[in-house]
Amino acid sequence: MDPDSFKDYANEMAEYITNYLENIRDRRVLPTVTHWQSPKFHAYFPTAQSYPSILADMLSGAIACIGFSWISSPACTELEVIVLNWLGKMLDLPKEFLACSGGKGGGVIQGSASEATLIALLGAKAKKIKQVKEQHPDWMKNEIVGKLVAYCSCQAHSSVERAGLFGGVKFRQLEVDEKHKLRGDTFADAIRKDKEQGFIPFYAVATLGTTIGCAFDRLDEMGIVANREDIWLHVDAAYAGSAFICPEFRYLMKGIEMADSFDFNPHKWMLVNFDCSTMWLKDPTYIINAFNVDTLYLKYDMQGSAPDYRHWQIPLGRRFRSLKLWFVLRLYGVENLQKFIRSHVAQAHEFEALVLSDPRFEIVGEVLMGLICFRLKGSNELNEALLKRINGAGNIHLVPSKIKDTYFLRLVVCSRFSESKDIQYSWKEIKLRANEILEEQSSPADTENANATDFSNADLHASKNLCQSPLNTNDMTSDSEMLPATQTSTESKISSSLHELGGERDQSEVFQSNNELSDSNDMQNLTKHRSAQQDLANRDNSVKRNTVKSFLRGSGDFSRKKRKGNDDKSTDRDVLDNIVKIQEEERIKLDNLELKLDRIIKKLFPEEIKLKRPHGIPAFSLRTEEEWEKLEEILADDDAFTYVVDVFAAKMKNKDSEVAALQSVLPKVITNSLFRSISWGGTQKTKIAFNKSKTYEAIQEVGSYIKSWHDADAAAIRCRTPPVASTPPALAESPRARGYRRCQGLLSESLARLSRCTLLQTCKRKQIMDPDSFKDYANEMAEYITNYLENIRDRKVLPTVEPGYMKPLLPSEAPQTPEQWQDIMADIERVIMPGVTHWHSPKFHAYFPTAQSYPSILADMLSGAIACIGFSWIASPACTELEVIVLNWLGKMLDLPKEFLACSGGKGGGVIQGTASEATLVALLGAKAKKIKQVKEQHPNWMENEIVEKLVAYCSCQAHSSVERAGLLGGVKFRQLEVDEKHKLRGDTFADAIRKDKEQGFIPFYAVATLGTTVDCAFDRLDEMGIVANREDIWLHVDAAYAGSAFICPEFRYLMKGIEMADSFNFNPHKWMLVNFDCSTMWLKDPTYVINAFNVDPLYLKHDMQGSAPDYRHWQIPLGRRFRSLKLWFVLRLYGVENLQKFIRSHVAQAHEFEALVLSDPRFEIVGEVLMGLVCFRLKGSNELNEALLKRINGAGNIHLVPSKIKDTYFLRLAVCSRFSESKDIQYSWKEIKLRANEILEEQSVSK
Repeated sequence: MDPDSFKDYANEMAEYITNYLENIRDRRVLPTVTHWQSPKFHAYFPTAQSYPSILADMLSGAIACIGFSWISSPACTELEVIVLNWLGKMLDLPKEFLACSGGKGGGVIQGSASEATLIALLGAKAKKIKQVKEQHPDWMKNEIVGKLVAYCSCQAHSSVERAGLFGGVKFRQLEVDEKHKLRGDTFADAIRKDKEQGFIPFYAVATLGTTIGCAFDRLDEMGIVANREDIWLHVDAAYAGSAFICPEFRYLMKGIEMADSFDFNPHKWMLVNFDCSTMWLKDPTYIINAFNVDTLYLKYDMQGSAPDYRHWQIPLGRRFRSLKLWFVLRLYGVENLQKFIRSHVAQAHEFEALVLSDPRFEIVGEVLMGLICFRLKGSNELNEALLKRINGAGNIHLVPSKIKDTYFLRLVVCSRFSESKDIQYSWKEIKLRANEILEEQSSPADTENANATDFSNADLHASKNLCQSPLNTNDMTSDSEMLPATQTSTESKISSSLHELGGERDQSEVFQSNNELSDSNDMQNLTKHRSAQQDLANRDNSVKRNTVKSFLRGSGDFSRKKRKGNDDKSTDRDVLDNIVKIQEEERIKLDNLELKLDRIIKKLFPEEIKLKRPHGIPAFSLRTEEEWEKLEEILADDDAFTYVVDVFAAKMKNKDSEVAALQSVLPKVITNSLFRSISWGGTQKTKIAFNKSKTYEAIQEVGSYIKSWHDADAAAIRCRTPPVASTPPALAESPRARGYRRCQGLLSESLARLSRCTLLQTCKRKQIMDPDSFKDYANEMAEYITNYLENIRDRKVLPTVEPGYMKPLLPSEAPQTPEQWQDIMADIERVIMPGVTHWHSPKFHAYFPTAQSYPSILADMLSGAIACIGFSWIASPACTELEVIVLNWLGKMLDLPKEFLACSGGKGGGVIQGTASEATLVALLGAKAKKIKQVKEQHPNWMENEIVEKLVAYCSCQAHSSVERAGLLGGVKFRQLEVDEKHKLRGDTFADAIRKDKEQGFIPFYAVATLGTTVDCAFDRLDEMGIVANREDIWLHVDAAYAGSAFICPEFRYLMKGIEMADSFNFNPHKWMLVNFDCSTMWLKDPTYVINAFNVDPLYLKHDMQGSAPDYRHWQIPLGRRFRSLKLWFVLRLYGVENLQKFIRSHVAQAHEFEALVLSDPRFEIVGEVLMGLVCFRLKGSNELNEALLKRINGAGNIHLVPSKIKDTYFLRLAVCSRFSESKDIQYSWKEIKLRANEILEEQSVSK
């Protein structure tokens, strides 16, 4: 896919995404894709999604750096530090949690709250073990682990219990009070009892916003107890934490100053796409030390000056996730994020009122956030039947839960598109299904009574509650304050109903009536009225968008160049005549809709009802000449359009007073946005230069100002204002002036306060970034990406910045109001790029490749738009099913044994993990669970901690650092075995280590064979190790993270000989197969032990189809997972196997080319074999000489290498990494290496 094709396809994808999202209400919520972004989706908790976040992920996918350490991409680390400080301040976290406090604290972005909870537990475990060992030096580690105990509410998320399973410790689930909160006295009592029995309390989780009922544990009480007992207190606020950016909800986090760690998910409720879980720690030292495996190739000179986030998380690799948080915070601003949260809470309370209005239903628990728990009064079976009927219809989606044997339904306000009408729709759907269930269970007489009650209580109450606006703001006077004082309550009810049902209804329609709506026909007519009014509003918006945008952007209809070449003398009237012609067709349609609307209103309200119809604000510069009379009719109501056209059409004279008058009418902020400058071309004519990069924002802003002036006219104060004789037509009284005058200053203060960005939100349902803007910005981002990638050779591969470089470039706090897109794009080059290590430069030869391609970026765009979290089959069937299929495709491409494939008819199957680190850990934990079960069957009296103490695993001393970390995380011993002269682990060495361990009473259970070591790309003898492992009943895991991609080429498959004896196999398409990070594919012959080891299955995660398809949450560490199979699917289809093979072979060929160049210079030597795309080499001489050479090479910054060491021999690694790499790049790198070698050797020669 070439750059031009990518730009075209990005445009097409943006078009598809906007069409999908803006019309998502029209889709059934439960087909093959479960539409998590639908306003009819009310299951689980929200998964956030927004246009700014999708755009940020596009950029992240293009930069595609793996920010595991500061040097691997300084900008990635520095931006994360800054935005986590921003976010911490937005939450009002204690300063001890922030990296700007001067203390030890700081924040980190985890993949999910599951990982954050596990990380905190492992840190707490390491801390307590160290403390106990200091007091009892003779106690064995696993003896201590056997005594450790942790605590949480019985309502805590399933991931908390899973963390205990992963960490190998006991977890007490404590009972809650009548409001489902864990209290301090319950916590203290449990600790007392455990200490009496010799247990060691070490960790507790306080949940703020439980998944079951959104209850809030009493953190203030638990904190006192935890601090007194020296227990690590972790706060899990995964969902509700977003609400703490609103001051009115912070009372729910009282006591946060006593916590040790805090986590919440912006990817749930703060418009940041999954995966972005933010975690803060007061002292991350214990976490860093617990996981720290620091191999030579990961070290660098400035280590310790900035966080190396690989020590703060489970996997090694990490995407540039802070970009999407940065984009969202800047493009929304704090105020609009607060409004979004508040709108969901308001809708939740609206639904609560609807439930309470129907005596057949009851609320379970409190409604504090966007979750409502409710049930039909009656048996659990009745409510189970209701849920089955609701989800079976597929119009909305709910999940159940249970507290103390009480079964209930959960409705969550999830979608960013959700409005009051969606709450009404969902309630009607629930009532409909309840009626069906109850009618089936009751007699005809009972049914009649139930229906009567249903209408009189529920519908009328619903009508009353429609007046609640989802977006409450203090910036504008409320509608009720603008209505005449004589209006009756009935009139208010009708007006309020129309306000909601009518969408964009003109607020000056004031109905004066004493009649009540008394029958269902009136209600139906209200619905028709709403539909017609919405159609009218949509058409009107379409007119504005299509004509104003075309006029200002110079489309074929309006372009001067297309009409008259480069003739600058074409008149404004020429332009406007074209506008008239186009607008006439659209206005005919509008006129028809207005007639339809009038008919509906007359039918709805009898003649005795007085209806004062509004008049459009006249255009005030184009109606003084006879030839413009037609334009007056056409544009009478298009205020935003008229306002802009008036300014452009004005025949300004060279008079300072008129220039000042123009500026007084057109707000300065719009002038600055809309025009680069205003210059005078002679004495008769105005010449205006457009700022085309900002015109669309300016149009929207003008529209927002006009809408705010419409709102100012709500009390029927609109009138025609003829031009003042002494004032030029373009400067006649503006809507703003009229609004101020007629409203007698009511809005003067509030409008004056409104900033440019806030005005974008004054219009109901106004989006920060609307679909058209998103499409434009997606095109701009695609242009930026192609320019960046296609010219990446011109950039210095290594940045020259120092730790902390970004701090003075960005403000210390997040913006309160939205910033401009152009400012963010400018900051990419000003702030981000100076600190980016360019992993996709052909001059980047460090580590191993991280793959990237245009098809993969496009697939991630789509994944970000669908934004489903496919933890189970029902959570999004397509997500699971596509993963099964593409993993079968890929397994066949590798020629894996059929036992690994889901299509084999056996137990086997594949799964996409985030990284090879996670795959190794998952395999180890599965093997550990399997062996513990086997030993317990043989020795029923053995305690689990006794067995774990005896377990031992094996790998090569050249295995990746993540293998050793897996042992640390899993709490087991890992033997690192010596290799042969070709750096391979052999079968006899493996067998000898097993024999010695068994003689000492240890229990071998797990081994890792590495195919393509990171140190020098050596291949362990899998065929020999497999025989030993099978004989000893040891789980054999194959780590082929880098080299596995090469096995799609038949000529390299001899290196995986013996694969049929392995139990699990993993490689990373995100390294060498053009699929963007993160995509690590893993196959297991029998995943049963992995599934059973991690299986925590709460009611809200169960579904009817369970067992007939994989629920991948059981195959991995976190619960949530992105739709990652899409990018693998896109790449496999758009490249095809043959082109992927060619790509692999080209890199191998370039590696052999470099090998030949090294061998041609007698001063150098090759270390190890060159089998893939890695060449290890050194200057003949001392280690110090080669260290000096590497420092000189990286110091110049033209290419980037990292070192390694085997048996005390220090050498340099050159990996062919970039998909843009060619022979000329290999030649360039070799010349650079020789140049620096010459400098070093000459200096040494002179010194001698």
